[in-house]
Amino acid sequence: MSQIAQHVDYLNYISQNTMREFSIQSPNDGTVLAAAAVASHRVINSHLEAQEPQRALGNFQVLLQWMEERLNERVKAMEERPNGRVEAMEERLNGRVEAMEERLNVRVKAMEERLNERVEAMEERLNGRVEAMEERLNERVEAMEERLNKRVEAMEERLNERVKAMEEQLNGRVEAIEERLNERVEAMEERLNGRVEAMEERLNGRVEAMEERLQREGRGNGGAAQREGSRRWRSGST
Repeated sequence: MSQIAQHVDYLNYISQNTMREFSIQSPNDGTVLAAAAVASHRVINSHLEAQEPQRALGNFQVLLQWMEERLNERVKAMEERPNGRVEAMEERLNGRVEAMEERLNVRVKAMEERLNERVEAMEERLNGRVEAMEERLNERVEAMEERLNKRVEAMEERLNERVKAMEEQLNGRVEAIEERLNERVEAMEERLNGRVEAMEERLNGRVEAMEERLQREGRGNGGAAQREGSRRWRSGST
């Protein structure tokens, strides 16, 4: 019975470790396997208690082998299940990722549309502001042009008035200068005429003196010819 007890303890150890390991790796499958191990342990104990020691030991060894084979099969099945679960999880994750990508694409498109709408609205507002600024600038430029034109016209009027005043002053000065020049020319003409008359008188006196001397000195035809020449010269000089 001591060997049987040892085998029973070994079976208890295997069942407890199996239950602990599979409860950690997979709670659901570990619980099922542990429950199966406990149930089979109970069945084995009931059979062993009812049988003779030698026969019970042989049956126990057979049951132990059978239990090991079943446990190995279940362990293999348990090991294969995570792969299927991982694949299923991967498929679900891929599906979720694809769905998230689709939702993100939809959101991105919606955001792009909203951004485009906002950009268009901003462009419209900016265009309106630019047009309003252009209108205000044009109005200001026109007002400045009007003021400048008025100032230029006023300056032209003042310049014309000054030019007219200067022309009048210049005309007055020119007339005064002309009058003074005319007076000076007349005075010079009078002085020249006086000098010419004085020179003529002196020349006539000299000619008469020469004629008298020639008359006294002249003889015959020669003297008459000289008197005739002197008379012609005197008549030509006058």
